[in-house]
Amino acid sequence: MPNYWLCLLSSALICFLFLFPKKLISTKIKFLLFILLSILLTAWGFITTAGIGMLSIAGLTMYLATRPDIHYILRFCSALIAIACVFIISMNIIPGFVKFSLITPEYLGAATMPFKADISFAKCMTGLLLLLFWIKPEFNIKDIATKIRQALPFIIGLPVLILLLAQQLGWRFDFKWYDFSLAFIIGKLFLGAAAEEIFFRGVLQCRLNVFLQKHTIYSAAIALLSISLLFGILHLGGGTTYAILAATAGLAYGWIYWRFNSLHAAIGCHLLLNSLHFIFLTYPA
Repeated sequence: MPNYWLCLLSSALICFLFLFPKKLISTKIKFLLFILLSILLTAWGFITTAGIGMLSIAGLTMYLATRPDIHYILRFCSALIAIACVFIISMNIIPGFVKFSLITPEYLGAATMPFKADISFAKCMTGLLLLLFWIKPEFNIKDIATKIRQALPFIIGLPVLILLLAQQLGWRFDFKWYDFSLAFIIGKLFLGAAAEEIFFRGVLQCRLNVFLQKHTIYSAAIALLSISLLFGILHLGGGTTYAILAATAGLAYGWIYWRFNSLHAAIGCHLLLNSLHFIFLTYPA
């Protein structure tokens, strides 16, 4: 197995390139990059045959769901299968993606339980598929930069407010930096944040908003609140307080996505909050 830095940087670079507008990197090039990353991660031992099979099913059903020339029932069923595949792969329900450990169980600071940092490329690969088939790319770099600049006060300010709330809920200040910290931020936090924002905001919140627009003028608010609540529920594994904090964070990400129509800004806010939590507060919760 190669140095984990090579795996992390390759994945992060391709994920970053996928966020580029179509004018700079065409869909065909992105598809080839996805194939290349799949081959590399399989050769390096991070994806098994079962994982490739699940990714193939997910990609095929995502593609069928976008085809206007097939019956809408088949498109709908394909979309449901694709979403199910995303959950199955991301939650590692079926073995197919091999985790690698940055560290063995150890204490991160003085106030936490022993923590084992494992990284999997499952979320990363499903996120790239969603970007490839279901997310319309931005028009150009200038549009992306303008939206990020407008959203920047909120990208920075909202994570700070949420961390202050976390302190009130029991997380303690506990500054830390280790030799594996940057790898953890790239592999666990960046790839994870990108994939989660692509799915929860770029797919679920966006599609729910479009669907509800036919029925109510409050479609954006309902979509924002619903997906933020779902985001919190899926974090219940960390406890009720952690789920409440996650739902609050989901509201911040979702509001930024809706207000500035920018997936990049939502990803930036998510990454900053997770990174600040890891560096400055007790981690894990």
